[in-house]
Amino acid sequence: HHLYDTRDGSDSIRIPTTTIDEYFREIDGTIDMIKMDIQGHEPAALRGMLTILGKHPEVKIVTEFDAQMLTEGGSRPADFLRTLQGLGYRFTILSDYGNSVENAAPENIISRCADGQSVNLYCERGT
Repeated sequence: HHLYDTRDGSDSIRIPTTTIDEYFREIDGTIDMIKMDIQGHEPAALRGMLTILGKHPEVKIVTEFDAQMLTEGGSRPADFLRTLQGLGYRFTILSDYGNSVENAAPENIISRCADGQSVNLYCERGT
């Protein structure tokens, strides 16, 4: 369930992939929400949806943020958050326990993910 070599000796298979921009290239309509939980490959998916995000400024994103998996996937966790911020997104840490944190700063998000923890982020463009 990873898109990179985990180097743990597990078997792998090749599967076809595409980008969101390519998949929705000829589809009319609007896109309101994108959910990502792709085991550290979220930055690549984000790069593959920049056209959609440009055409649909109302798009909200819910994404898993796991600093360890992002690093293992070849990305820098802070860069992923900065890219989203650069697109105008602000973050809410979603909690199963009703302790959501609105307008969470990237450094707070990263610190919540110490010791291999992950959080789900609700990303919405500011107005």
